[in-house]
Amino acid sequence: MDAETGEFHAFDRDSGVPLVRAVAASCAVPGSYPPVTIDGRR
Repeated sequence: MDAETGEFHAFDRDSGVPLVRAVAASCAVPGSYPPVTIDGRR
């Protein structure tokens, strides 16, 4: 989910996002783990 717009984004093998970055982005929790920047978006 885009932290600025609330738009949903799915990462799959065709998205070009490395697995480590996709997992890190899915673990973001406000106040605990910050959002991950992927393709210039948080």
